[in-house]
Amino acid sequence: MSKIDPLALETPKTFTLLTPVEGEGGPITEITLREPTAGDAEQMQKDVAKVGDAGAVIFLIARQTKLAPVDVRKLGARDFQILQEYIGSFFTLPSESSDS
Repeated sequence: MSKIDPLALETPKTFTLLTPVEGEGGPITEITLREPTAGDAEQMQKDVAKVGDAGAVIFLIARQTKLAPVDVRKLGARDFQILQEYIGSFFTLPSESSDS
């Protein structure tokens, strides 16, 4: 499977959750993410060292959406995977985005 070309990504992008969750502020049915900034990337590196890859993505989603990390942790595995792949696509160079 080939990865998405980061130059072709829509940003911001709204994702309708496959499995809505109950958040602190009410039901969460969709999440809008944007292109991570250099500052986001820097903070993710720090977060990975402290809480691992999944935790760093949870914190990034929380920062971008203003959701509490506890609410992001409620996301279903499929929804989390979709959001994680979107974020990760920005860190893939176009020359790396196709299989050999």
